[in-house]
Amino acid sequence: MNRYNNNKALSVFWFLVMSLFYFPVQGQGIKFVEGSWNQVLELARRENKFIFVDAYAEWCGPCKWMVANTFKDPQVGEFFNKNFISYKMDMEKGEGPEFARKHQVRFYPTYLFFDPAGNLVHRSGGAKEGPKFIEDAKDALDPNKQFYGYYVRNYVNNNRTPDFLYNFAFAIKKAGEEPGPIVEEYLKTQTESDLFSLKNWEFITNMVNSSNNPTFEFVLKNLSKYYQKYDPVKVDDYISKVFNAEATAAAQKNERAKIAEIRNKILELEPKSMQKMLAQIDYTFNTYLGGIDQFYTAALNYAPYIQNNAEELMNAAWGVMQRFEDKEKLEKALEWSKRAIELDPYNATIHYVHAYVQFKQQKYKEAKETMDYCLRLTKQKTANIPTEYTELMNKIQEKLK
Repeated sequence: MNRYNNNKALSVFWFLVMSLFYFPVQGQGIKFVEGSWNQVLELARRENKFIFVDAYAEWCGPCKWMVANTFKDPQVGEFFNKNFISYKMDMEKGEGPEFARKHQVRFYPTYLFFDPAGNLVHRSGGAKEGPKFIEDAKDALDPNKQFYGYYVRNYVNNNRTPDFLYNFAFAIKKAGEEPGPIVEEYLKTQTESDLFSLKNWEFITNMVNSSNNPTFEFVLKNLSKYYQKYDPVKVDDYISKVFNAEATAAAQKNERAKIAEIRNKILELEPKSMQKMLAQIDYTFNTYLGGIDQFYTAALNYAPYIQNNAEELMNAAWGVMQRFEDKEKLEKALEWSKRAIELDPYNATIHYVHAYVQFKQQKYKEAKETMDYCLRLTKQKTANIPTEYTELMNKIQEKLK
């Protein structure tokens, strides 16, 4: 009789625990369980299901975007709810700091996947749309694609075949980490003629991001051959991406000599789009280190090269809007933001920049119309309206009183 009562009490206890766990945190999409990490581990063992952990921080913008968008996606919810016990943990509160230290969570959001026994088998991270997120989760369930369960385990067991190293580098990048050492290990397995293959060209453009890297220097020395094999515009876009990233980092650190070195490398190379690259480097330099007049001149010189790049046009418009009250210069900023909208009409951020330029021009009615549309676009994607959007709308409405 006592044994029966004890078993009955235990069953009631687990019923209550399960009820707590399956109370969804959000109405649709992924259903996150609540409780301690040990309770999550116990639930996974009992149900023989993998665990998905959203490792986040309250202040993290991409984390909030995932909550408002991807986590609510019905298809994402269907896949995750079927295959995982899903759990959210703030890395700066409660069990979070120790969990983050143990599992080397260095950026947010990080997504960790554990097998039913509680072993970490896979990781990824960053804001991403539903299909990409589901792809990450499928990798976590696949023993031949798991970051730890397959790639790290094989590497530790001395798998150094070129194909394995190639795929491992991409897996590391997908996990949100830097694959540098594996990239170099893979490239050492390739001959000079191998480096011209399409497979390796795609690898180089994704993985080699330093102008001092021997493989990047190889590309520079063999530009004519790469131009013959691949679209010269895309070849130059890759070179420009590497140089400008380094110029940006140098400008942020006030390393003027480094920027001069980059300019000299471009001049020595004389790539097909040399003038565009130089204009971009000058624009980057003056964004951080130049006076406002130098910035405006650099922006004007760079603008002709970015007429089909919505993000760059938006940034140039924002830069001018922040620095000037001058009617002529604001008109130029308006021209760039208009063109950016033509290129990317459903980008709320571009509409916000356009509205701010209109506000600075004292075109308050037009600014309100633009912000109304900006807010409608934003609400279609998320319930979290950026603070800066609300602040600008309040400024506009104050002027219209």
